[in-house]
Amino acid sequence: MALLLLSPSAASEPKPLLTLVTSVAPPYMIKQPPSGLDIDTVRAALEYQGYRVRVEFVSLTRTLMEVKAGRADVAVPSFATADDGLYNGDSHIRYRPTVFSLLKRNIQLDKTGDMGRYCIATFQGATGYFGPDFVNAAQQSPLYYEHHSMPQLIDMLLLERTDLVVLDYRIFRHYYQQKGYQARYRANETIFPPVPAMPVFNDPAVRDQFNIGLAAIRSNGTYQAIMTRYGHDLPDNEPQLPQPLNLPQPAVLPSSQPTVENGE
Repeated sequence: MALLLLSPSAASEPKPLLTLVTSVAPPYMIKQPPSGLDIDTVRAALEYQGYRVRVEFVSLTRTLMEVKAGRADVAVPSFATADDGLYNGDSHIRYRPTVFSLLKRNIQLDKTGDMGRYCIATFQGATGYFGPDFVNAAQQSPLYYEHHSMPQLIDMLLLERTDLVVLDYRIFRHYYQQKGYQARYRANETIFPPVPAMPVFNDPAVRDQFNIGLAAIRSNGTYQAIMTRYGHDLPDNEPQLPQPLNLPQPAVLPSSQPTVENGE
């Protein structure tokens, strides 16, 4: 059963069931069960306002298409101004693009252009995210490689098949721990600024309700409880894998439906 956090909106007439579409990128979006930093925060904000939320998984390239076509109500995450007919909610988290290298290599980077001297591996479409200096570095790199598999990027670095990996800090740490690696690495977060992530809606009224709910869960402790679950409030060298989340006892919405997932 979908759960609704106790809130002033919970006592009013139930609001519609919303479909949230997303892709898979732990610890932000986790498929089994549907959870993660992105999913949990957006869902909690909407549930605080009385909505029921189900989660469907599609490829990242399809998320906004599903919302624009009306087959879903909200997509997460987005990092850019929404297209016509779509509406950005307030940012619910900041991603942390980071340049990783093996500590024993002692690679020193002061600016984006310095990366052009090294082999680079990163996620698909990265040249569209980090500006012209990164595009130039990719072009100058002895070997520039993009791959859809984030775990494989960590493998490439730790097995010394590339010099640098550009990836979000939390995603890298998730797979690093999951795979049991022990090699020491350097994480340079000075090259790229943090990137605000936000949900995208096709109804401005629902977007407005989300913004209100997000402010509420930030002030009542729910937001920090979610962050704590995923180690967000711990030092960067001591992240933890998700632990059980202890939130205030929620009320059950009698007409709620189970969260479902469909994916590729």
